[in-house]
Amino acid sequence: MGKSETDASTGTKGHSEATRRVCVFGVPVQTCPMVHPDMLNVHLVAHTHDDVGWLKTVDQYFYGIHNDVQHAGVQYILDSVISSLLVEPTRRFIYVEIAFFSRWWHQQTNATQEVVRDLVRQGRLEFANGGWVMNDEAATHYGAIIDQMTLGLRFLEDTFGKDGRPRVAWHIDPFGHSREQASLFAQGRSGAQGLLLSLVWHAGVLPNIYNPPEKLCWDTLCADKPFVEDRRSPEYNAEELVNYFLQLATAQGQHFRTNHTIMTMGSDFQYENANMWFRNLDRLIQLVNAQQQANGSRVNVLYSTPACYLWELNKANLTCLYTLQVVILPSSDGQELLFPASVPALGFSIYSVSQVPGQRPHAHKPQPRSQRPWSRVLAIQNETPLVQEVHQNFSAWCSQVVRLYRGQRHLELEWTVGPIPVGDGWGKEIISRFDTVLETKGLFYTDSNGREILERRRDYRPTWKLNQTETVAGNYYPVNSRIYIRWVSGQISSAPSAARSRPQPGTALFLAPPRFPQFSGLRRELPPSVHLLTLARWDQKTLLLRLEHQFAVGEDSGNLSSPVTLDLTDLFSAFTITYLQETTLVANQLRASASRLKWTPNTGPTPLPSPSRLDPATITLQPMEIRTFLASVQWEEHG
Repeated sequence: MGKSETDASTGTKGHSEATRRVCVFGVPVQTCPMVHPDMLNVHLVAHTHDDVGWLKTVDQYFYGIHNDVQHAGVQYILDSVISSLLVEPTRRFIYVEIAFFSRWWHQQTNATQEVVRDLVRQGRLEFANGGWVMNDEAATHYGAIIDQMTLGLRFLEDTFGKDGRPRVAWHIDPFGHSREQASLFAQGRSGAQGLLLSLVWHAGVLPNIYNPPEKLCWDTLCADKPFVEDRRSPEYNAEELVNYFLQLATAQGQHFRTNHTIMTMGSDFQYENANMWFRNLDRLIQLVNAQQQANGSRVNVLYSTPACYLWELNKANLTCLYTLQVVILPSSDGQELLFPASVPALGFSIYSVSQVPGQRPHAHKPQPRSQRPWSRVLAIQNETPLVQEVHQNFSAWCSQVVRLYRGQRHLELEWTVGPIPVGDGWGKEIISRFDTVLETKGLFYTDSNGREILERRRDYRPTWKLNQTETVAGNYYPVNSRIYIRWVSGQISSAPSAARSRPQPGTALFLAPPRFPQFSGLRRELPPSVHLLTLARWDQKTLLLRLEHQFAVGEDSGNLSSPVTLDLTDLFSAFTITYLQETTLVANQLRASASRLKWTPNTGPTPLPSPSRLDPATITLQPMEIRTFLASVQWEEHG
């Protein structure tokens, strides 16, 4: 195979520059490369995965400090990628972590910023996902997920307008999967769909996780051989690499339901020298596509993006498949102040405390319990009329407090762990184990990202027969806010910790006479099934407002799982809503103008619900629904 300077079919150097302007998710500015309808189209997605803090700090990752810990310098990645994209107009690249990109952006000259805007406008640089970070899934709270997505997408909207709106939900290396993450994507994006290959939302498998295929990694962090096209060189390998790629693509394509397949070309903190990557990808595309004429190959390879790949899958109009779903005594530990408090909705109460000599009647009296030497646990029990608690010290770096408040049906856990000693070279998983005589039949219930409740069953998977070889690890589930078990007559649960006062050691506190200044931001209570998730200033005259229904269909035996309607017109005490606009969950697009691809699952067509009529006097929330609004307000004089 000789070096081919020009592709005879297009007249371009190496590969076609032909693109077409398409309307992806209602945004008519995205350009996607031409594909061949009668060939296997291999979409190469050039990308980097840049953790916003992991083995190094955010600043160390950005500036390339402590490369002895992990070689990574994000500022150099972005510098190099932008320069390389300008060399060849068919090259494309996707970027995700807006925390890094925004920092890099603010360090650029006006001229560089205009160049980047043009690359975004042409679709050659595309933002996927668009959050401040690519959040983990299993152990994150849904409120934090929404907030960080809103932050990142607002930067893109303010900086690039609709050109910068992500068209696809791109989640790789998310440290677990959660149903709530998919639910938030489904509710919240401006038409974005999950890149889950031929499946929608519930599961997806990228062929190489998110890494390049074996032998095809051309980064400074890799050791694979680059293309050598000079036949006079003893290192000549172009023909071997092309044949290898053709075999790889053909085999991979057999597992896909359309004539489109995807290959991720990049990995963690790659493209610091983007020229190495793009130069070899250019040669790969040119030489592989040259085989179409030379040998009748039916493989067409092209630079692409997740949005362009997903667009082609959607056009195929196939039925999408779903899948189911040393002991140190705590001698310096301070006392705690515990008293009943009443706090109004969306407000605060002020309580004053004073220090007096001596010991108040109900001060905690530590009562050490006996210890079992082998367990190395020190337990101290405290009891007051308001709370019973047990302090447990397992080591100098691990302790927990178990509390039961009077009149409550749940336990509260407060744990302190770290820094975990790893000097012996072994990682450690820290757990709390609770034994019970209750008959649960192996069923228990946990939250999903702090929101939905999911039923779990010990040693069981809903989609396949489990051969359980890890009886402990195989039954681990993330708990972000609550977990409970049920038996015939009730349930026992644990709940999040509450804030509390921590006075200095050696002092006594008492509650001042009952003269409580209070403020409430609400004129009346919200319905018990409604949660005010977000109330934040958006700009000088606008507030960001999110309301959520906290119950799922069938979760409550009464009426809490029913749709609920509320009136916002005079709900808030500090302001009056004068104009209301509903947006997508992450507030980067009006809901009425949002557009998304339509899919046909094997459960039958599922049309998207039309936005409810927008009237501040009648806002209706369906079970588990979150609705987001931009509210123009008139502030009250006292507000």
